[in-house]
Amino acid sequence: VLVEAAHNGLRVQLCLANWWRDTGGVTQYLRWAGVAGAADDKYPFGINKEKAMQFYSNETARRLYREHLEKIASRRNSVSGVMYRDDPTIFGYELMNEAQCLTGRWTERRAWMAEMSAYLKSLDPDHLIAAGEWGYRSAAEGREWLIDHALPNIDYCDVHNYPRNDTDILLDSPRALAEFIDNRVAAAYSIQKPLVFGEFGMGPEGYKGFSEADWYRAYFENTARAGASGAMFWILTPD
Repeated sequence: VLVEAAHNGLRVQLCLANWWRDTGGVTQYLRWAGVAGAADDKYPFGINKEKAMQFYSNETARRLYREHLEKIASRRNSVSGVMYRDDPTIFGYELMNEAQCLTGRWTERRAWMAEMSAYLKSLDPDHLIAAGEWGYRSAAEGREWLIDHALPNIDYCDVHNYPRNDTDILLDSPRALAEFIDNRVAAAYSIQKPLVFGEFGMGPEGYKGFSEADWYRAYFENTARAGASGAMFWILTPD
């Protein structure tokens, strides 16, 4: 994949773990560490958050994740012969996709982010690192988002948004999306970090009377106007 990306002038962000279960996620790490019950279909998205939070502090899970970082950074591409840590095709790393946290337990997640970003930077000092938080929905979350992204080995901020699904943030028009983008860019600017909108999606049916094209046009035009460093949509699939 990296070789083909290079041939086509593309850059790749490697996502190194997932909170969600569709690729195993933190609940799989906890199973390997001997912690049962984090994956539980009785809970939203099949995750018992209270138990899943142990991923950030369980020493075995943390050791397994550190070994994963070492394996990736020191891997030699079997096609090109280039070490991953030396490959300019890799734009950067995301520590985890949409790392979640129970309210009031922010320091547990932050300690994990600080530890893993520092360790990864020691293995590969030349690639960018993102924390992998999906953004903030409240003033309290916003405060913690700023503190997390101010960590010395976190190189840029990230935000994910799906207007149709993220009903805890009322984005009912492209104009509201523009205001949302302005707010997040200003927040990143306040800690002097670049911001990449890592995920954005809209189905072909559109939303709230605006077409899919209307939403995407507003997304790309406003991220460019506001000074975001990047914007990536997710995901193009047959369904």
